Amino acid sequence: MKKILLVLISLFSLITLVNCNVVFYEYNYDDLETMAKTDYGFSSVLFFKVVDVDTALELTGKIYNDSGIIYGVKDNEYRIIFVPKLKSEKEFIIDYSPIYDVTEIYQILESLEDGSGNKLFIDIFGDYGALSISVLPYESISNKFDDLDFDSPIFFIITTDELTFNVGRVEGNYVVFDQDLNRLN
Repeated sequence: MKKILLVLISLFSLITLVNCNVVFYEYNYDDLETMAKTDYGFSSVLFFKVVDVDTALELTGKIYNDSGIIYGVKDNEYRIIFVPKLKSEKEFIIDYSPIYDVTEIYQILESLEDGSGNKLFIDIFGDYGALSISVLPYESISNKFDDLDFDSPIFFIITTDELTFNVGRVEGNYVVFDQDLNRLN
């Protein structure tokens, strides 16, 4: 009896694991880039990032677990495609404002210097691998800087070996904070 039960549990586990990719997206950058260009008319895709539940809620108004966003250019404007984790839910373009100019954010970071004139940020890889998007820094930063009225709770977070930069927007201007909540610009 124990052997039969063990075989049934093993068989059930195997079937469940094999069919996992039928239920959930396996995020593949090349496939996502092709989908963004072919199905949505994007001219370029800058990056794909998985976002947390709170960020998904801010971007879409709905709760999604482990979903992602494709950030790219369509009709000469930055646009975002939201990709739910479940395959039963279709991806869609997010009509979220404000849209952040990633190139401008990186230019601002590259202009930051410490008190000795040393650059705080050097993008040696030229990609967006160190970038994430989240609402998580918003509460602590807005509490410390209650005089700032942020355009959105969305922050672009860029992590290096030495620093973490949290970039938000106030009245259309980018503001940068480090991991200790010091304002850098």
